[in-house]
Amino acid sequence: MMENKLLVVSSYPEKGSVHGAGTVGIASYTKNTLLNILKAAKSSGSGLKLTVLAEKLGKGSESEYYENGLEVKRIWKRSSLLSYLSIIAACLKSDAGKILVEFEVSMFGGPIYLLLFPMFLRVLSMLGKQVYFIPHQIIVDINELSGHIGITQNSFSSKFFNILIRMFFNLSVKSSYRTIVFEDDFRKLFDIKLQEKITVIPHGVEAIKPALSYQSAREKLGIKKETVLLYFGFIAWYKGVDWIAEKIVNSDVKLIIAGGTNPNHRDKPYYMEYVKKIDELALSSKGRIVVTGFVGEEKISLYYQAADLVVFPYRTFMSSSGPLAMAFTYGKPVILSEAISGYMNTADFQKAMEKARLTSEDMFFPLSDYSWEKKLKNPDLKIMDKLKVFSNLMREKRDFGKIGRRYYEYIFKNEQI
Repeated sequence: MMENKLLVVSSYPEKGSVHGAGTVGIASYTKNTLLNILKAAKSSGSGLKLTVLAEKLGKGSESEYYENGLEVKRIWKRSSLLSYLSIIAACLKSDAGKILVEFEVSMFGGPIYLLLFPMFLRVLSMLGKQVYFIPHQIIVDINELSGHIGITQNSFSSKFFNILIRMFFNLSVKSSYRTIVFEDDFRKLFDIKLQEKITVIPHGVEAIKPALSYQSAREKLGIKKETVLLYFGFIAWYKGVDWIAEKIVNSDVKLIIAGGTNPNHRDKPYYMEYVKKIDELALSSKGRIVVTGFVGEEKISLYYQAADLVVFPYRTFMSSSGPLAMAFTYGKPVILSEAISGYMNTADFQKAMEKARLTSEDMFFPLSDYSWEKKLKNPDLKIMDKLKVFSNLMREKRDFGKIGRRYYEYIFKNEQI
């Protein structure tokens, strides 16, 4: 039996877990994807040796081990200039001809590591490797992140950074053999020539059977009859946490902010000031706003199951949301800000909306007082039912088993998906 080989560069969860506190957001995605790529290889009758080159974790964690049929080597450290060299050295030693590079902006560290990243991809390509670049974030306009990174909108700095960002992503795509993005809008950000190297494989959805019912989850959390909105994920300005929190303070609706500070930004004063603002809003809300801090893997289903509606008040569209995929997992109604209405341009998303008989007005809302009153505070029950149907359809369409097979066929078969 022929054995294919694949190296993967990514953040990766601690052994025995999928969602962990010590890794960045792409870690769980990578593990779910790789396990399903392995399943696809097995079902096709082909062998596959899969090796993950991951970040080093804290004391006590293993540096090299096998888990679920794949090898994990923790060889690089965040914010270390030696990280790229360590990965390149490992790739030199390996006879694998293909490398999957999962990318998140802060995965390797601050700005200097970003500047070096396209060069890193170029070196891997020069080694004779086919590099598949998977950007989990594609930034278009730094002004849309102003409150998240502490930059003044439309300043000279923002204009300069926008030029650098455009160059960064163009160079990264050019330096790779192929690029995979999660939504069609992200592919269209590049010129026609570069689009020939880019394909769309949507963000996968986990298949999890909830251990708790809606009612038992609410009882466990001490929730009575009030409407519960759920925001899930790290606290971030660009995700609009402050907008939804400010609306909740004097309302009769409950908001669960199921997440805490982003570990990649705790050293940034402007970010911690923002987190402090959210904490103060929660304190002044008389229990209407609950900030849980980091949610362990065992409690994810608890918060999703207890929610009536999962909200995404994002200010910019730069990634395919992991928490949105998780909402699909649990079949929860979701409502998204107009800033991320680009989801509709991906074929499966659009078809699911049509099948659920949802309009764009049903699913997307502007960050305004009117939409708060009409769509979030007092949601239409008929539309809520349609949103639930939509989430169940998306769970089926984007099941990680199907996504893993698409990756496998794209990388090892004919590249046509």
